[in-house]
Amino acid sequence: MVNEVDRENLTKASSANSSYSRNYPKTYSLRFIKLLALCVATSLTITSTAFAQATIDGGALEIVDGTNVLSTQTSPWNVGGYLFIGEIGTGELQIIEAGAVSSTISSIGRFGGSIGEVTVKDTDSNWTTTGDLIVGLSGNGTLNIEAGGSVSNIRGFMGSSFGSTGTATVTGAGSSWTNSGELYVGRFGTGTLTVEAGGAVSNTIGYIGREADSTGTATVTGAGSSWENLAHLNIGFGGAGTLTISDGGAVSNTDGYIGVENNGTGTATVTGGGSSWTNSGFLAVGQLGTGTLIISDGGAVSNTVGYIGNYLGSTGTATVTGAGSTWTNSGDLTVGRAGTGTLNVEAGGAVSNTHGYIGYATDSTGTATVTGAGSSWTNSGILYAGFSGNGTLNIEDGGTVSNTIGLIGYNSGSTSTATVTGTDSSWPE
Repeated sequence: MVNEVDRENLTKASSANSSYSRNYPKTYSLRFIKLLALCVATSLTITSTAFAQATIDGGALEIVDGTNVLSTQTSPWNVGGYLFIGEIGTGELQIIEAGAVSSTISSIGRFGGSIGEVTVKDTDSNWTTTGDLIVGLSGNGTLNIEAGGSVSNIRGFMGSSFGSTGTATVTGAGSSWTNSGELYVGRFGTGTLTVEAGGAVSNTIGYIGREADSTGTATVTGAGSSWENLAHLNIGFGGAGTLTISDGGAVSNTDGYIGVENNGTGTATVTGGGSSWTNSGFLAVGQLGTGTLIISDGGAVSNTVGYIGNYLGSTGTATVTGAGSTWTNSGDLTVGRAGTGTLNVEAGGAVSNTHGYIGYATDSTGTATVTGAGSSWTNSGILYAGFSGNGTLNIEDGGTVSNTIGLIGYNSGSTSTATVTGTDSSWPE
């Protein structure tokens, strides 16, 4: 069933009629033949009402070519209203060679069972939506932005309703998707975002797996590829969210959350030299839900304050592994603030912060293990192995921990253990 919050503006033009085309004063049906000897039956419906709309459906292919050589619609194409690609059947739109399309609210894969695809390709090719852009409203939607193409809108959705699927790929230097509002990778359905080979995506708040039972997957890979969140980024807000940053990709935001609500499950992996996740605010691995952070093979994560297992009932696990892999906290790092937190630093990974806490609040549980030659946890201030909760510190096989003052079991009722074992392992409290 389509979520009415998402559709309230989208369906104004059709809500008065059970058939989307009935009772409109003016309807045109056209057939086009695609050049290059490929015959394609094309059905375009344009409705002229107080709420204008254009629908590409029934196996239709529309081409907006900036050179107007291959065009089935002259560029620039100003729809003047809603644009639906794949209404109840299959529809495709290609914007190429500096072609331009503008619309108000747009949907790719509108109703259940529909399939829609849009490709915006080549430098200066652009699609401007003055309202929301929905990739997979109740059907299956695909958005491809390639080779310098650009798309802009207010809010962006991938997999908006239960059972829907939305996939967006932004690839190539100069390719961009600009959302002036929020971006949802899997709101109620399944969403997939891939940013690669120098592509760029931007928005305000970012969600990966927004609602319960939703699934969101975002991958930012390759040097120059970027996802900029001007506000916070939520990985596994109420559903299941996965973020992968690899091979020099970059993600930025203010506060970062992994496993936000009680039923939210999030995983973030930052892997490979030059790959980075920059949080200008704090980072919570397990806010109220379950969060996992993996930094490997030279990846880098930075933030102000870091929390692993932030609130009661949460579970957070952070692993920093491999030479050159770093987690930099400019403020404190708490392993098990009110929930359950686990920190693993291994195989040459490095973690740094000001004060460190393992098991902060009463009934919290924190475990930190630093293992392997070259693995290090650097506290520029005090390290509390058990502040008011249960804290365990393990230093093994050449791992090192440093701080100004080291305290085991700080407050009454705290249960704490620190173990240093293996050649070259050290904790010079």
